[in-house]
Amino acid sequence: MKLLVDMNLSPRWIGVLADGGIEAAHWSSLGANNAPDAEIMAYANTNNYVVLTHDLDFGTILAATQGKKPSVVQIRAEDVSPNVIGVQVIAALRQMAEELEDGALLTVDVKRTRLRLLPLQWRGWHEVYIANRRATLEEDVKYFSAESKADREKWVVREFLRILGVQFNDEEIAPAKNDPPDVIFRGAPCVRIVVASSDFS
Repeated sequence: MKLLVDMNLSPRWIGVLADGGIEAAHWSSLGANNAPDAEIMAYANTNNYVVLTHDLDFGTILAATQGKKPSVVQIRAEDVSPNVIGVQVIAALRQMAEELEDGALLTVDVKRTRLRLLPLQWRGWHEVYIANRRATLEEDVKYFSAESKADREKWVVREFLRILGVQFNDEEIAPAKNDPPDVIFRGAPCVRIVVASSDFS
């Protein structure tokens, strides 16, 4: 079994998985950073990868198409850093290796794992779709709440660094103790820039 790590997960997953004896490649080394989910799924299917992702849309694609491959492993956690949930993910991958080789949708969170064999049946299709939509809405509400302000600010800096092509670890981006600045990156303050447009005509 070999894993294709999606763009929404850190490249650090590659080393953690390798230490666990699992071959893996990060999508950033294989395709365009802005590639649609369908393209990543097609590549994984053609090249016999299992997709590892934090994006619930991959499970929705499997449900909608009733596809048999590729297998998808969804990480469901607020913090998807490998040092936080890596042990659970590797344990689940080892335990469900045979099912993932045959075709499965595996969901892993901090407390449990859940496996569905592919293709998803009609009842399973609706269950996965509804569960994924509900989870997405719950995550959106929490993400835009006051308690997730620091996470949103870190995301802006993270995406800005990726666009610039700067190599970094998530631990190097930290919320500032005083506001402003919003975020500290390698000891340097980072303030979010908001551009507002107006109609001057």
